[in-house]
Amino acid sequence: ESNPSVIQVSSRYFFFRFHEQDRFYMDRIIGRSEALYEKIAQDIGFAPTEPIEVIMAFTEEEFNQFQQKGDPLPQWAVGVAYPALNLMVIRSPRLVAGTQENPLKTFTHELSHLILARQFGRHPIPRWLNEGLAMYEAYEWHPSQDLLMARAVLSGQLISLDQLTQAFGGEGLEIQQAYLQSYSLVNYLISTYGREDFHSFVLRLAQ
Repeated sequence: ESNPSVIQVSSRYFFFRFHEQDRFYMDRIIGRSEALYEKIAQDIGFAPTEPIEVIMAFTEEEFNQFQQKGDPLPQWAVGVAYPALNLMVIRSPRLVAGTQENPLKTFTHELSHLILARQFGRHPIPRWLNEGLAMYEAYEWHPSQDLLMARAVLSGQLISLDQLTQAFGGEGLEIQQAYLQSYSLVNYLISTYGREDFHSFVLRLAQ
């Protein structure tokens, strides 16, 4: 915090910390953050009262600073949420050069995790709901995924709801299918039954 190149910005719902060289990315996030917070809170039917801390990590050390020692985050991870700390850490795009990382999508995804975690408190969140809602809020869907889902349906390779959480521990096509089905399920619930019933559903799960 004594580093003059570190910028700190407070808003109604957030406390942001980032390096001056990442201002271009953070300005876009800060400019959309309040509206995204209110949309996600409205979709879930719950709004936390404590400000959320957001750090854009400029180095690998900063990105892993809240991880347990000896358990670094994987190289492919671009963001991580720590519900117990009410905190998210986003990898600076400078650390993932050559990828198509969208910091705003990463922010939205992790924000969904944090708001949902506040609704559930100490109770466990079904993995399909946690990941599916985060994908839904961040619009992490494209036409090619419709084709993958169609193939899974036609080939009888859909994962049952009972097995969906376990599928996230798999690898390759299995974990990809778990994410796609989780998004599809959340999208179906909201579009079919409406947000009011979805709120009741989430609240009862949280209880």
